[in-house]
Amino acid sequence: MTYDATVIIPWRECPSRRPGFDWVLRYYRHRFDKVIVSEQSDGKFNKSAAINSAIKHCNPKPEDVFVIADADCFIADWAMEAGISKAKVSNKLVRPHKRYLRTSKEQAEFILQQDPTKKIFFHWFHKKFNRFKAKGGVWIIRFEVFDRTGWMDEGYVGWGGEDSDFIARCGSVVMNGPLYHIWHEPAPDKSFSSPGCKRFHEKFRRRKKRR
Repeated sequence: MTYDATVIIPWRECPSRRPGFDWVLRYYRHRFDKVIVSEQSDGKFNKSAAINSAIKHCNPKPEDVFVIADADCFIADWAMEAGISKAKVSNKLVRPHKRYLRTSKEQAEFILQQDPTKKIFFHWFHKKFNRFKAKGGVWIIRFEVFDRTGWMDEGYVGWGGEDSDFIARCGSVVMNGPLYHIWHEPAPDKSFSSPGCKRFHEKFRRRKKRR
């Protein structure tokens, strides 16, 4: 079965993440006809720039659906099917997961020996059910909605912040699926001091004052 959407995976080369990325890439290529790995490699990693560049490259139509997926995680097939169906009619970003299932280093080593084209088993993962854990992970969105929201803010340089910013501007529908995350070393550079992150936190402080 192949899904009617284009997958975009923002990527920056990292030895710790490479085994999981290769596994996740096989997972998506088995399920989608079009998978784009967008590598933004000038200076610090800029996830927003990688996503924007890939979508622009597609010359999309308003009705085109994109699955924007972090390189270290994936979702169940039933959640993907439901999420794509929802994105085709929703005027918000679809986040097809609220259960966050992580792996230990040992579990990840086991999972990477499994065939990603086959069924994924729930018991491979630690079960974390905090819906606020993952603002990123896997997103599904129609281009019409992405474009109306103003694309991703490329002011976020380094890891983190851009997902929360886009969700705040676009709004989102959260569905009851699991997000599977493959263990890797922590990101070396965070975006907390970047212009985009500073703007987002200033907006957040202003909203709190108005309440």
